[in-house]
Amino acid sequence: MRKRWKRILVVVILLAPVWFLIFEHFRGQYLLASYKKELARKGQTLDIKQLLSPRSAAENNGLPEFLRLTALLPKTSAVVDNYPPKMKLISPGKAVVSLRLDSWIEEGMHNKLTTNTWAPIEKDLEANQTTLENLRNTLTKPVFQSSNGFLNGFEVSGLYTELVPAKQAAQWFSTATQNSIRQGNFEGALDNLISGLNADRVLEKDGVAITELVHIAISYINFNASWEALQTNTWTDSQLSRLQLAWENTPFAKNMALSLQRERAAEHSYYYPLFKKSTQQMHRHLYNGGMGDDDTPNRARQFMEEQVLSRIWRFAWMDQDSAFSLREMQKLIDQNAPGAAANDNDPLSYGIMMNAISPSKASAGKNFYNKLRYAMSGNSVTNLSSLPAKAARAETQKSLVITAIALMRYQHRNGKPPQTINDLSPDFVKSIPLDYMDGKPIRYKLNADGTWTIYSVGANGTDEHGDASPLKPNSSYRSIWDGKDAVWPSPATSEEFLDFQNKSYKSKSTKKD
Repeated sequence: MRKRWKRILVVVILLAPVWFLIFEHFRGQYLLASYKKELARKGQTLDIKQLLSPRSAAENNGLPEFLRLTALLPKTSAVVDNYPPKMKLISPGKAVVSLRLDSWIEEGMHNKLTTNTWAPIEKDLEANQTTLENLRNTLTKPVFQSSNGFLNGFEVSGLYTELVPAKQAAQWFSTATQNSIRQGNFEGALDNLISGLNADRVLEKDGVAITELVHIAISYINFNASWEALQTNTWTDSQLSRLQLAWENTPFAKNMALSLQRERAAEHSYYYPLFKKSTQQMHRHLYNGGMGDDDTPNRARQFMEEQVLSRIWRFAWMDQDSAFSLREMQKLIDQNAPGAAANDNDPLSYGIMMNAISPSKASAGKNFYNKLRYAMSGNSVTNLSSLPAKAARAETQKSLVITAIALMRYQHRNGKPPQTINDLSPDFVKSIPLDYMDGKPIRYKLNADGTWTIYSVGANGTDEHGDASPLKPNSSYRSIWDGKDAVWPSPATSEEFLDFQNKSYKSKSTKKD
C-alpha cells in the first residue's frame, strides 16, 4: 500500500507542472474574457477598422505629391548639414536669437570647430525656391493619407516613408523662416513658419506611435523657430493671429491617445491571432527567430525557444499576456485625452502625465515569472509607457507659444502687458492655455521692468516661480525641460553670447590639446 501511495505521489509531483500550466491556461481565458467585457462597457473597441480614418479620394490626398517634392530637396547641403541653430540655449532661461548672427560656430567631425555663415544657406534656399513654394502649396491639401499598415501588423514593406521627409520639410521651412526675417520679408517668414507647422499634417492620419514621436520631434523644430520669430516686434496682429491659429490646430494628447488605441487594436487584431495559429510566427516575433549574438543560427537555443518555451507560452500564458496588455494599455490611454472632445481645457479629460510610472515596469518586470508570461506585452507596454509624458511636454510647449503670441497681441493693442494672464481671455485666447505638467494654467509673471515671464512647472511638477536653473545640480542645460521650471527663454545679449562662446570653445580647445 505504501509503495502504491509513493507511486501516486511521484506521479502527482511529476505532473504538477502540467496541472499548473492547465490552471494558468484557464485562468488566462477567464482574465481575458473579463477584461474584454470591461472594455466593452467603457465603449472601447479592439476592431482596428473602426479606429482607422476614412479613406479619402485619391485626388484629395497630398501625400504622393509631398513625397515627390521632398525627394527633390538635396540630401547634402548647407541647410541640411550646417543650418543655423534655433533658440540656442546658452544658460538657464537665456537663448540666442540666431537669425541675428552673421556667423555661428559649430563642432563638426573629429571635434573640429567650424565657422558657418548665411551665404551658403541663402544660396541653397534660392536654388530650391520653386520646390519649397510647391511644397507650401501642397501642404494646404485637405488630407495626407498613407497605407493602413495597422491591418497587417505593420509588416507591409514601404510603410511610413513620410516620416523622414516630414521632418526634413520642417527643417527647411524653419531655416527659411529665419532667412526671410533677416531679409525683412515678414509675410514670407510667416508663410514658411506656418508651412513648417503644416508639415505635421503629413503624419496626422497615420496614428501610430512612431509617427506621433516624429510629430513631436517636428513640434520641437517649430517651437524653436517660433521663439526666434517672436523675438521680432514687427509682426502685425493679423500675422500673429494666423500663427496662433496654426499652433492651436496642432493636437498632441488626443492624437497620442488615438495612436495608443490603434497600437493596442493592431496587437490584438493581428499579432495574438497570428501567434495562436503559428508557433513559428510567435517565435519569430518574440525571440527574433532564435538568432545568436553573432547573427548566426543557434540551433539548440532556437529549438528550446520555438519547440518548448513558445509552445508553453502559447498554451498557458498567451491569454494572460493579452489581458495584461489590454489593462496596461488602457492605463496609458487614460493618461491622454479620452474625454477631450467634451472639454478641451479640462485637465482631468486629458489626464496629467506627470509622475506616471510605467505599469509594465511595476508588473511585467517584477520577477522572472512575470517576464516569462508577459513576454509580448511586457516589452510593448514598456516601450510605449513614455509616450504620454512626451505628448504632455509637446502640449505644454504649444501652450507656451500660444501664450507668448497672445501676450504680444495684447501688448500691441494696449501698449503694455497684462497684469494677469486671465486678462488674455476671451479677446486673445478662448481660454487660458494649460500647463500639462500639473493641469493648471501656464504661469505668468509681470516683471518690474515691464517685461514678462511665462513658464511651466516642468518635469518635477513643482512650481518654483520661474526658476530655470538645472533640475539636477551640475547637469547640462540643453532644453527648457532641463530646468526646475520650463521657462520661455529671454533673448541673450551680445555680451552674454560672446561670453558663452569664449567659455565654450576655449574649453573645447583645451580638451583637444
